[in-house]
Amino acid sequence: MINKNELIWENEFLKVFFIEQKPKTKRYSVWNKSCDTKLGEIEWYPKWRKYCFIIGDLVFDNKCLSSLSDVLILENDKHRKNKGGENDKR
Repeated sequence: MINKNELIWENEFLKVFFIEQKPKTKRYSVWNKSCDTKLGEIEWYPKWRKYCFIIGDLVFDNKCLSSLSDVLILENDKHRKNKGGENDKR
Protein backbone atom coordinates (compact mmCIF):
# COMPACT_ATOMS: atom_id res chain seq x y z
CA MET A 1 0.00 0.00 0.00
CA ILE A 2 1.19 3.49 -0.86
CA ASN A 3 1.41 5.99 1.99
CA LYS A 4 -0.20 9.41 1.67
CA ASN A 5 2.20 12.02 0.25
CA GLU A 6 4.64 9.28 -0.83
CA LEU A 7 6.84 10.19 -3.77
CA ILE A 8 5.96 7.71 -6.50
CA TRP A 9 7.81 9.16 -9.51
CA GLU A 10 10.29 11.89 -10.37
CA ASN A 11 12.55 13.09 -13.13
CA GLU A 12 14.79 16.10 -13.64
CA PHE A 13 11.85 18.53 -13.57
CA LEU A 14 8.85 16.95 -11.83
CA LYS A 15 7.85 15.06 -8.71
CA VAL A 16 4.62 13.08 -8.40
CA PHE A 17 3.15 12.25 -5.00
CA PHE A 18 0.34 9.88 -4.06
CA ILE A 19 -2.51 11.81 -2.41
CA GLU A 20 -5.50 9.57 -1.99
CA GLN A 21 -6.89 6.11 -2.61
CA LYS A 22 -10.52 6.30 -3.67
CA PRO A 23 -12.68 3.18 -3.91
CA LYS A 24 -11.60 2.41 -7.49
CA THR A 25 -9.01 5.06 -8.41
CA LYS A 26 -6.10 7.06 -7.04
CA ARG A 27 -5.22 10.74 -6.95
CA TYR A 28 -1.73 12.26 -7.32
CA SER A 29 -0.17 15.72 -7.07
CA VAL A 30 2.41 16.97 -9.58
CA TRP A 31 5.10 19.39 -8.43
CA ASN A 32 7.75 21.49 -10.15
CA LYS A 33 11.03 20.22 -8.74
CA SER A 34 13.10 23.40 -9.06
CA CYS A 35 10.75 25.78 -7.22
CA ASP A 36 8.70 23.23 -5.26
CA THR A 37 5.40 24.52 -6.65
CA LYS A 38 2.30 22.40 -7.18
CA LEU A 39 1.37 22.32 -10.87
CA GLY A 40 -1.80 20.24 -10.72
CA GLU A 41 -3.20 16.81 -10.00
CA ILE A 42 -3.61 13.53 -11.79
CA GLU A 43 -6.92 11.86 -11.15
CA TRP A 44 -9.62 9.79 -12.79
CA TYR A 45 -11.84 11.93 -15.00
CA PRO A 46 -15.16 10.06 -15.29
CA LYS A 47 -16.46 11.92 -18.37
CA TRP A 48 -13.49 10.66 -20.40
CA ARG A 49 -13.06 7.39 -18.47
CA LYS A 50 -9.32 7.88 -18.03
CA TYR A 51 -6.71 9.50 -15.82
CA CYS A 52 -6.08 13.14 -16.68
CA PHE A 53 -3.86 16.01 -15.57
CA ILE A 54 -6.06 18.68 -13.96
CA ILE A 55 -5.14 22.30 -13.26
CA GLY A 56 -8.09 24.06 -11.66
CA ASP A 57 -10.91 23.80 -14.21
CA LEU A 58 -8.58 22.70 -17.03
CA VAL A 59 -8.44 19.01 -17.93
CA PHE A 60 -5.73 17.46 -20.13
CA ASP A 61 -5.46 13.83 -21.16
CA ASN A 62 -2.29 12.18 -22.45
CA LYS A 63 -3.21 12.88 -26.11
CA CYS A 64 -3.73 16.57 -25.43
CA LEU A 65 -0.44 16.88 -23.56
CA SER A 66 1.37 14.98 -26.30
CA SER A 67 -0.10 17.30 -28.94
CA LEU A 68 1.00 20.32 -26.93
CA SER A 69 4.49 18.84 -26.71
CA ASP A 70 4.51 18.40 -30.50
CA VAL A 71 3.69 22.10 -30.99
CA LEU A 72 6.45 23.14 -28.58
CA ILE A 73 9.00 20.98 -30.41
CA LEU A 74 7.90 22.40 -33.77
CA GLU A 75 8.08 26.01 -32.61
CA ASN A 76 11.45 25.52 -30.90
CA ASP A 77 12.86 23.91 -34.05
CA LYS A 78 11.60 26.81 -36.20
CA HIS A 79 13.01 29.32 -33.73
CA ARG A 80 16.44 27.67 -33.76
CA LYS A 81 16.51 27.53 -37.57
CA ASN A 82 15.59 31.21 -37.82
CA LYS A 83 17.65 32.14 -34.77
CA GLY A 84 14.60 34.00 -33.51
CA GLY A 85 14.60 36.34 -36.51
CA GLU A 86 11.64 38.40 -37.55
CA ASN A 87 11.24 36.32 -40.72
CA ASP A 88 9.59 33.58 -38.72
CA LYS A 89 6.86 32.15 -40.97
CA ARG A 90 3.82 30.54 -39.37
